[in-house]
Amino acid sequence: MPTVWSDTFLLMGLGMGTVFVFLVLLIAAVTIMSKVIQQLSPEVVEVDTTTENTDVDIAVVAAAAYQLHHNSQTK
Repeated sequence: MPTVWSDTFLLMGLGMGTVFVFLVLLIAAVTIMSKVIQQLSPEVVEVDTTTENTDVDIAVVAAAAYQLHHNSQTK
């Protein structure tokens, strides 16, 4: 009977070890891809939000989006 238990623990160790190694490789791959993408991506352009017409601009954009949506629904 000891062989059944030893085989059980061996199989459990192999399975858990395989999952552990896969997760470590996955974390390394995601980290490397993240760094590569950050280097290749363009710089973020900062928008000047100090203008006084931001509420008006938002209202104009919302009205245009509503009009486009309404026009696409009535066709």
